[in-house]
Amino acid sequence: MTTKLIAIALTMLFLVGCGSDNEETADVPGESATYERIESLTDCSELQAEFDVFMAVFDSNEPGTDRATAAVAYASAADDRMIDLDC
Repeated sequence: MTTKLIAIALTMLFLVGCGSDNEETADVPGESATYERIESLTDCSELQAEFDVFMAVFDSNEPGTDRATAAVAYASAADDRMIDLDC
């Protein structure tokens, strides 16, 4: 399980790093593919891991930067998905 969480964390760091300069819409920061991936998840543990990784990315970046803004938006999407699934 730890290896899986590390893989998720590394993937999230990569996606946030790549997506921080490439906003696809003016309304939401980051990459639409990341939101789609979060929305496709149905496992509460995986969603919690996603949320935790994105919040760690947010915490490690200067507030207001593209990277921090995208990270908190992804974390919010993961939180919303957990609420939808009654996690």
